[in-house]
Amino acid sequence: MINLDLARIHPLFILVIGFLTALVFCFLIYPRIQSSYHAVLDPDEYGVLGINLLHGHGFAYASDQGPTVYRGPLYPAFIALVLWLGNAWYPDSVWIAQCLLHGLTCLFVYLLAKRFVNRSRAIFIGLCCAVYPVLFWFAPRMWNEMLLMFFMVCLLYVTLRVFEKLTIPGSACIGVIIGLMCLAKATFLVLVIALPLCFLVLYPVKRLRYILTIAFTALIIVLPWTLRNYVLVKRVIPVHTGAGFNIKVGNAIARSYFSDPLAYSVLWDKNIDQIQSLTAGLSSKRPLRDLEEEDIYMASAIDELQSDFHLLLKRIAVNGLNFWYIGETRLKSAVLILLKFPIFVLSIISIIAGLKMGEKRIWIFLIVILAYWCAHLPFAANGRLSVPVMPLVMLLALLSWPKGDSIEKAVTA
Repeated sequence: MINLDLARIHPLFILVIGFLTALVFCFLIYPRIQSSYHAVLDPDEYGVLGINLLHGHGFAYASDQGPTVYRGPLYPAFIALVLWLGNAWYPDSVWIAQCLLHGLTCLFVYLLAKRFVNRSRAIFIGLCCAVYPVLFWFAPRMWNEMLLMFFMVCLLYVTLRVFEKLTIPGSACIGVIIGLMCLAKATFLVLVIALPLCFLVLYPVKRLRYILTIAFTALIIVLPWTLRNYVLVKRVIPVHTGAGFNIKVGNAIARSYFSDPLAYSVLWDKNIDQIQSLTAGLSSKRPLRDLEEEDIYMASAIDELQSDFHLLLKRIAVNGLNFWYIGETRLKSAVLILLKFPIFVLSIISIIAGLKMGEKRIWIFLIVILAYWCAHLPFAANGRLSVPVMPLVMLLALLSWPKGDSIEKAVTA
């Protein structure tokens, strides 16, 4: 056990260190390594959507196009809000905001850790997260991982508090956070099932009202956007399209995986032209084009899987691995493996130790992490997608379980 006397450090110091670390990375390091690490600023055009929202062009990729149903609204709205507050200072104001999110994420990791260990140990865990490169790597990128990481640790913190004292308002807070996460990325809809499952594990009887409160509140948050999509395309799309394309890409990458299992960009470039040729003849504009592309890609992907059962098994295995480690380049993949593998080993040791002590709350972490991982198995996956749960894995890895004392005593230490 590492015994560091850090109890006198104020928790806000964690926020400051996290913010400054990410800030240095964004403005001093990222510009120097951007090209060698294939680190494109806005590859999915979230920034474009945010800028168009800011200038009153609607949720669209261009002012002369119709609205899109290809992305969820939360992250582009976050970018638009930050740009409005920052006088349209792009991308710098978004970078600063995401650095702040990193600091806040580390602060909430400390608050989470303090539910299990003493203040000194919790401070140590928060500071380790503040300087862990995996957690701030995407601060200078227009991807939603920084926002989702923050929501994820908030979700776990609120969930732990609610499980210690069950209340309807607390359950509603869980539902609100899940709903907001779903508006950023549809795969978080799995949490509408996963979090109630935690209730069944920890409180197996007479908890139906709390389960229903979580699910109902989350769905109420998502429903207005679902109705917006229905008005646009006359089809029920809970958050966004894109599943068909990502399943199709996942099939292609599974087939060509061993040609270069350490470079996602190579696998992508090898297959993307052939995949996009399926929709090259479409002439319709958004949002109808989004729907037509979804149908074409989904039909093609399902045909492939139906005709080759081994491809289904292979893609599940490949995507399950890629989710944790693969980066755009071989160098980035190697760095991710070196940074993540020791954390995974330590987290497994910590999980086993906690479960042997009868610590049921570990199931909350396990269910959320595994549910989020399983939700990505049908789709093309890479190491970026695991980032939202990495603060949880990091926390589990660094927990030092008290020996001979209950967790409750550690919480109040």
